Amino acid sequence: MKKVLMFFIICINYANANTYYVKATGGNGSGLTDADAWSFSKLSSTSLNPGDFVFFNRGDTFYGQISSTNANSNGVTFGAYGTGVNPLISGFTQVNSWTQFNGNIYYTTLNVASLNAVTLDGSIIGMGRYPKTGYLTYISHTNNSSITGSVSIPFNPTGGQVVIRKYRWIIDRHKIASVNGNTINYTTDNNYGNNNIYSPVDNNGFFIQGCLGTLTQNGDWYYDNSSGRLYMYFSDLPGNHVVKASTQTQNLYVNYFTTLTFNNIDFEGGNLYGAYIVGTSNITFNNCNFRQQGGDAININNSQNIIFNFINISDALNNGIYEATGGNSTLVTNSATTNIGIIAGAGKSGDGAQQAIAITGDGTTISNCVIKNTGYNGINFAGNNVLIEKNLIDTFCTLKDDGGGIYTYNGTASAPTTNRIVRNNIILNAIGALAGAGAYYWENFGKAAGIYLDDYSNGTQVYNNGIANGGWLGIFLHNGYNNQILNNQVFNFGVAQIELGEDFLGAIRSNLITGNNFISKTTSESTLEAAMTVNESPRLFGSLNNNEYGRPFDDSLTFDVYQNYTGGTGINNVTLATWQLNYKLDLNSRKSPIIYPSYYVGSVNGLNKDLNSNFDSNISGVSLTGSGSLSYVPNSKLSGGALQVANSGTTYVIIPVGALDPTKQYDLKFTALSSQTANLKVYLRQGSSPYTLLSTVSTEKITTSVAQYECLFSFPTVQANSSLIFESDSQNLNYWLDNIQFYDANVTAIKPDDFMFFYYNASTAPESISLSDNYIDPQNVSYSGAVVLQPFTSIILMKQYCVQPPKPLIQSTTP
Repeated sequence: MKKVLMFFIICINYANANTYYVKATGGNGSGLTDADAWSFSKLSSTSLNPGDFVFFNRGDTFYGQISSTNANSNGVTFGAYGTGVNPLISGFTQVNSWTQFNGNIYYTTLNVASLNAVTLDGSIIGMGRYPKTGYLTYISHTNNSSITGSVSIPFNPTGGQVVIRKYRWIIDRHKIASVNGNTINYTTDNNYGNNNIYSPVDNNGFFIQGCLGTLTQNGDWYYDNSSGRLYMYFSDLPGNHVVKASTQTQNLYVNYFTTLTFNNIDFEGGNLYGAYIVGTSNITFNNCNFRQQGGDAININNSQNIIFNFINISDALNNGIYEATGGNSTLVTNSATTNIGIIAGAGKSGDGAQQAIAITGDGTTISNCVIKNTGYNGINFAGNNVLIEKNLIDTFCTLKDDGGGIYTYNGTASAPTTNRIVRNNIILNAIGALAGAGAYYWENFGKAAGIYLDDYSNGTQVYNNGIANGGWLGIFLHNGYNNQILNNQVFNFGVAQIELGEDFLGAIRSNLITGNNFISKTTSESTLEAAMTVNESPRLFGSLNNNEYGRPFDDSLTFDVYQNYTGGTGINNVTLATWQLNYKLDLNSRKSPIIYPSYYVGSVNGLNKDLNSNFDSNISGVSLTGSGSLSYVPNSKLSGGALQVANSGTTYVIIPVGALDPTKQYDLKFTALSSQTANLKVYLRQGSSPYTLLSTVSTEKITTSVAQYECLFSFPTVQANSSLIFESDSQNLNYWLDNIQFYDANVTAIKPDDFMFFYYNASTAPESISLSDNYIDPQNVSYSGAVVLQPFTSIILMKQYCVQPPKPLIQSTTP
């Protein structure tokens, strides 16, 4: 029988307050001593007065829920007494009776309206599904009523659920009405979240759950609410396992009560909520733990002054803390969340699902929290007078993406917000979730940002944060205005360290971005991307200055300007100097203080394959096709004799290099001088028809100054007859080549992980980090021996020297 604790405050005079004791072996006595302690059912039928204390015996488990329904009940404190672990309010019922249904599938009868939370041998588990991992692909849809898959389902899933990845941030659950071939027809009954807002997007993913056909391995389960049966697949006998199912909607229900305190109490196994708090104020939780919740661990609506201090939340299938509307002055401090919303198909449909902490309301503070392993956003906030500080957020957007470690969304340009501060946070490992998002083939990466200021976010100060490691963006300012992004350390994001993305004319304005370190770890990462789907110049976006834009392994074309509109030129990779010249931004910003080669040549083997490499007396063995001519210059500005190329159009200088071995790498060095700055393409191709390209094309910028160049090549197939090609399409150009050396080489790639480091301190005390070498930071400040980081600070360090001293080279991309 369900036991519901209902407390009724019948008097406003705290002089009538008492202290009551409750334990698992209690009875119907006075409750005023441990010896005469109440049972949980006795407490359920007892009226409480303002100022009363109710203490639960430590180490005891109480099945049921604490519930309040009387609007005059205020001022009660619930806590713990005795020794041991916190008392536990549990919504779980252990299943001890199973009936064999078919083969390895057994059932038990629960008779609950719905079932989300089931544990097997102590771990919360999702429903059985098909396929077991990943997604199937749907290739077409009809409105929000059916999808057609690329393959058929090997069983009849009618009556079960289809789980559809509609957008990158939406995974919806629908009841299957019927199946016709590869077409699944479904309903939009809104029985868990809102699945009626978004329609499918073709070529995204889906899977099936909630039917017998999905039960094929140990622990697979589904609940048939029409028969009240829980079905589960066991690889052996059910008696060898402990199975628990949630049979309570929530553990705690507070409705319009005020000034309630909960100290040192644990909650588990609520089917929809651990705590459901609505229309109240001045509710405080201290040192409470919420675990294995079937929906939100804590759900708040239209409530003020809700305080969480030293709260731990783990294994909630939907959200950790969720406050959708009407909130004010919510405080979350010194708390932790782990494994929130990480099972696909277990969370609610629609927006606002599977986040660690999501709070809408003014006066929110979230500080000194540790947030690890979240299916979607780590922290999502909205409102005015918000403070998000000194939090460690690690591993997020593992299930859904187009989200962030810290995320905010405004939605309309006509809703200004003020005094929103995001500072001194450490944000790590923006994972992203590409699986099931095949419709977004042009964004073939996990789309998670460290800090994400989404549509029309404004009035937000983002400063002194340490943000590292992800496949997309460190900071994303999307159609935002009047924001400040100051003094952040941003490192190792696959697309760019910061993006300014504008989809509407005038959407990005009056932003201040200064004092930041935007440091790319690999050659494929940009430092900054400006992406516009409307024809506007980035110079209108605000003030950008005094930033460090570093990419030590190729510090040239580190900016992306993406003009994705009619008449635009697509993606343009430009240098810092070009960015400054074209847009009059970042005039005092700088590039990396150190440059690393991407490899070094330990030794070369065999003979130089260009036998006339120095052109001491002639240019024999070299030929030219195209619009131009070759000549020999005996006393050049290089080192003695040189090869001169006179271009009137596109020319191809051809130097035979013979056979190539696919197991080897080849190192090309040459010296060049040009009559004007121009691009020179260098590559290898077959020496005879059909002249197939054998390598990627390395584009080197030759100038009016003598410089040495170096390229590294490797090859996919054996080639008996190959040629080295120098191609130029510049008209009225003269350039000179000399000292051409082409050897098979012993090459060692230089790993960025060995030379670039992101250190952080997410503790409340200073931390000394030992350094094994000499380092510099992006401002070229030197460090050796150790570096001391203050609480919630970070630093990007680079070794001051490489394995071999860096060469003054322009390097190619290895094919």
